[in-house]
Amino acid sequence: MPKQLTHEEISQRFVDAKVVDYAAMGQLIAEIGPSLAINDHGVHGVAFGRFNTLACMMPAVDLGRLIGNLRGAGLTAAAIDAGADVGAAK
Repeated sequence: MPKQLTHEEISQRFVDAKVVDYAAMGQLIAEIGPSLAINDHGVHGVAFGRFNTLACMMPAVDLGRLIGNLRGAGLTAAAIDAGADVGAAK
């Protein structure tokens, strides 16, 4: 085995080894996704990208505990940005 593998080589090995069963994952999402979208609270989903495959099944209480209230965070960020703009104009 080489001393270093590129991200692409590692990713290809995962895909070739069928570490993730994408068909089964898609079937599960198709089966429970509509119900979760309507009836559940929290974050449930799967994100695929070049650098990751991420599955997240986090109840709303845990999500809030980890990252807080995103609506409040957005307002705080806007207030900070507005304050920075006023300070820069002086």
